[in-house]
Amino acid sequence: MSDSIQNRGAPDGEKRYIGDGVYASHDGYMMRIETKRDNSVHYIYFEPKVYRALVEFARTIGWQE
Repeated sequence: MSDSIQNRGAPDGEKRYIGDGVYASHDGYMMRIETKRDNSVHYIYFEPKVYRALVEFARTIGWQE
């Protein structure tokens, strides 16, 4: 699998609410997850290989087929 993941949904930079106070966006390469806590915004950035590792983790714990 290549190191690129196509953006199929929200245009680059557009935030999409995904639940539990969490928003997701995409900058053309990395996925950004953000949430507010204690009057500040916290970000997590996923490059493609890290996102794939997260998906694999979800499989190992039975959250994804």
